[in-house]
Amino acid sequence: MPSSSRRRNKSSSSSLSTTVEEVRSKLDHMRELECTTYKRPLGLPEPFNGLWRQQIVEWMYTLVKCCELQHSAAAAAAHFLDVAVARNLIETPDDYQLVAMTALYVSLKMYDTPSLRAIKLQSLVELGNGDFNEEDILIMERDLLNIFEWRLSPPTPNCFLNECLTLLPKETSIVTRSKIEELALKAIEIAVARDSFANMKPSTIAHSAILMSFHRMDQGDMPLSQLHDFLGSLEHVGDMDRNSCHLAAYNAVLLDKVLEGLQGCPEPWLETGDATTESRSHKNEYEQSGVADGVSPNSVAM
Repeated sequence: MPSSSRRRNKSSSSSLSTTVEEVRSKLDHMRELECTTYKRPLGLPEPFNGLWRQQIVEWMYTLVKCCELQHSAAAAAAHFLDVAVARNLIETPDDYQLVAMTALYVSLKMYDTPSLRAIKLQSLVELGNGDFNEEDILIMERDLLNIFEWRLSPPTPNCFLNECLTLLPKETSIVTRSKIEELALKAIEIAVARDSFANMKPSTIAHSAILMSFHRMDQGDMPLSQLHDFLGSLEHVGDMDRNSCHLAAYNAVLLDKVLEGLQGCPEPWLETGDATTESRSHKNEYEQSGVADGVSPNSVAM
């Protein structure tokens, strides 16, 4: 082999190794944060859970997608909202809607480009249909910052997804990469909004979303050898044990079932494990929610 080729191969191998180590370092740091500083509160009280929470979070995603903003902002806003409930900042349905709006306002500052943000404070006020004004949001923002102690960077499933996708084989086409990301984003949105996935860490949600995306792809989208290499890298770099892999695979099936239902599948969903709280009328719940008709949180009924 010519010396120039050997140098190129050595350089390529070194670059790949650096990338893998960088991804491992970032994943390790985010996994530590999701288990400590940004551990999601569980067992949220009525009525700030279940279908109503789902509709509010879906409204956040609707707004973010409509304005072509970062999906991670909606996931972070859902985290902020749950923490506010757990810290007893919310007492009434009106409080809940105001905090949801403010949580999204804060998350957009952190996860989008503030100078280019399509949603201004006045626009958020207008979406509130007159139930609150700019001062209400700014006061609530200060309250949120106090209870968060200015810790405003929770590692969202989208953060984990972005890092994991860098491990895709270099031969993966742009079309395939885009398809994997699009399907995974849909799965993440489903998981973040529903209580039945509340016990899943953001890292597990991301892993499950990736597995679900492969389940929905055509066989010709990625050669089997590349798929095996990618999943092997994902488990190795992510330091996933057998139980973690099984949990991610199990929840990937549940996510696929929910997505299938939202797309109009008449078949009942699985009724075991985490799927217990997913009712068979889930599709009807989504269609009846105010989110389907607009982007105002006030259209979401108790």
